Amino acid sequence: MELTVAEISAPSAQIARQYGCKVADHQDVQQTVFEEQVGLIEIVSFVEPNDFYIHGKAMRLRAVGLRANLGLLDAKCLLDHQEKITEDFRKRRLVFTGTLMRGPDNALSFAYLFYDRSWQLKVQWLDWNWCGNYYLVRNRNNSVSDR
Repeated sequence: MELTVAEISAPSAQIARQYGCKVADHQDVQQTVFEEQVGLIEIVSFVEPNDFYIHGKAMRLRAVGLRANLGLLDAKCLLDHQEKITEDFRKRRLVFTGTLMRGPDNALSFAYLFYDRSWQLKVQWLDWNWCGNYYLVRNRNNSVSDR
């Protein structure tokens, strides 16, 4: 029996509701990172040499090209198993472009994780100016060089 996109994304919808949002678009559809793979994640910059910042739509396109378009389920998995996230990542904000959410203000948003004594999940507007303090996340087993 095949599942519909709505059935697959139901867990993301439940997480989004905890942050006052609804899932608007779900590129990742299926979870990429699972508990046993948390230690296998890597961070990837979406910023190119002449960028000071970029718009969220452009970042999302770059994430697909870099195979780093993880979504809300992946963010939640990392949050739930944060003890396995390398300490080097604590200086970075990890953004998850695979799930696009719509907040109560009707603005589109992405989830991101940041570290402040523990990892926390937050939501930021798509239309925000995303800069080099934020990094995309991907499973090392899914890097661009694997093509």
